[in-house]
Amino acid sequence: MVYLPPIKKNATYDLPHFPTKMQAVIFRCWESVPAERIAKVLETNVETVTRLAFDMGLKPQKDVSDWIEKGYISILRNVWQILPYQQIMQLLDWDEERLSYVLKEDDFLNVKFGWFKFDCEKVVYKPLTACQITETERIRNIIEQYDKPRNAEKALYFF
Repeated sequence: MVYLPPIKKNATYDLPHFPTKMQAVIFRCWESVPAERIAKVLETNVETVTRLAFDMGLKPQKDVSDWIEKGYISILRNVWQILPYQQIMQLLDWDEERLSYVLKEDDFLNVKFGWFKFDCEKVVYKPLTACQITETERIRNIIEQYDKPRNAEKALYFF
């Protein structure tokens, strides 16, 4: 029997640290979901998704092919609050039966997710506004600030 947790009306999840939910999806999925799937879910192309990822300071995507099969719980946790059921199933290439089974049987996810689903609107690609571009640059600057390689000379002092 297929059972998906009910959608709790007016239960939304704010993402004030991202200019758009589309960017939050890309950011949260970039290291675990192939860009092709992200693009399909967001109804755009791989080039656009890749450009948006790079604009946020994300590195080129590595091999993420095993994540859908072995890391799907992490993917579910990353998108549960921001994507509706249909887009989650599309992202994972699952049907309702598989999603229902995983939520019920794997790691008590239905309990951990609170027995309900956030009320999410469909997230699709839209060109960024000037304000959103400025906020995206802020994200890139923060990522670049914390993603710099350590100074080799200072690293020697730790040994």
